[in-house]
Amino acid sequence: MTLPVLIREPELIEDNNELKTRVVALQEGHDRDSLGELQQLLGLDEFSEEGHRKEWNKHVQNVEMDAELNVDLLQQLRGSELQSFMASTQNIREWQIHGRSRLLVLAGHNNAAFNQGDQCWLSPVATAMVADFGRHQHRPIHAYCALSQHGNLVWDVLTVILLQLLRQNIAALRDPQHHAELRAAFGSFHRVVTNNGDRVPELKRVAVRVLACFEEFETVYIVIDRIDRCRDISKSIDHRKLLLKVLVKLVEEARCKLKIVAVVDGGTWPVENYQDELGATMDDSLILHIGDQKMTC
Repeated sequence: MTLPVLIREPELIEDNNELKTRVVALQEGHDRDSLGELQQLLGLDEFSEEGHRKEWNKHVQNVEMDAELNVDLLQQLRGSELQSFMASTQNIREWQIHGRSRLLVLAGHNNAAFNQGDQCWLSPVATAMVADFGRHQHRPIHAYCALSQHGNLVWDVLTVILLQLLRQNIAALRDPQHHAELRAAFGSFHRVVTNNGDRVPELKRVAVRVLACFEEFETVYIVIDRIDRCRDISKSIDHRKLLLKVLVKLVEEARCKLKIVAVVDGGTWPVENYQDELGATMDDSLILHIGDQKMTC
């Protein structure tokens, strides 16, 4: 008679742990494949979190080291002065604590007498917000982007923002319905780009679809610095107002709590002249704050 083989409890635990490790590895591999496919459909084959972070850090350094921006005679947003400014500016405080989705546009007007530089004096508000997100023990869901001095177009900005958000919501890729809807939206956008069609309507649908993957109780933050650079001067393409209109639409349609802050160099582009053209239909969905850089003496 063959006697049953007895497996000791430690061996069962070890086998079970090994099986769990394999399952996790398989799931993570599937997640990477799914995310990679969507990233490719957005046309961001070369994008990496590390590379994006380096570009952002370079932007932060350019703002901090700008000689004209940091003239001693002028109001500067550094250290305690920055924290005091953010705490005492009512529009910023309301944007932070309000329970609804909102777009806060910070239009910074550099002091024309002493500051003719390319940096905006309100940019430190954006860079400080992103730094604060990174210091949280439980990092909030957030995406960020600084537009290049050479200019970017609306799809350059939004595709990077949406990919960052998607990377923080892997659960959506594991949900069959969400995954199918994402693939359909991203695929439509890719086909339009390939055929040189009008990609903006499809990009809006992609953005709405990505945000729909977040739950109502979740708060999603987006920080965009220098929307005044959203254009291609060489081709006479101006997407500055278009980008803000898309952001307004997202804020008003998102089921999650969507908090967006966008910094504009008001001297380059007086956004206040276009406020009524941005398509806001809900009270307080759009807050415009105009900040003039003052002299300290």
